[in-house]
Amino acid sequence: MCIIIDTNSFASVFNQKSSDHDQFHPIKNWIYSGSGRIVYGGTKYLLELKQSRKYLKTFVELGNIRKATILDKEQVDRTDLDIKEKNTNPDFNDTHIVAIVIISGCRIVCTKDSRSDVFLKDKRFYPKNFKVPKIYRGKDNVHLISNNSIKSNCAICKNRESSST
Repeated sequence: MCIIIDTNSFASVFNQKSSDHDQFHPIKNWIYSGSGRIVYGGTKYLLELKQSRKYLKTFVELGNIRKATILDKEQVDRTDLDIKEKNTNPDFNDTHIVAIVIISGCRIVCTKDSRSDVFLKDKRFYPKNFKVPKIYRGKDNVHLISNNSIKSNCAICKNRESSST
């Protein structure tokens, strides 16, 4: 199953010295020791990742062990642009996260930005009958990263599962 990790949560998930790492370490464990995978992509996300050099290396390592998948940049960017055209609220600066959700079919987003909740769950940004993502913000949401909790629509996960059998 896949997860999108907003760049504002990188330290919380991957840095043991982060003050709130205990709230987010279940994601790290799920990725490294379980069936969790990260999906990401698009110009904005990649730029933010490059600015977080410490975590760029982590994403490369996770990619090498098939625990992180980068999406087609142009496809994410086109979808991001479509969402920006529907958005009139300047507070919504994470249109690229919604684009990643749409392109991947991923159902879980890890973010510490509670301002984006209303936008991540706004059905007008998604195709008809598309299920909006659930948001992981700490241990209270650990049930989301259980393989049985959410039926994944993630095409990347489905392709990986079928190729490994």
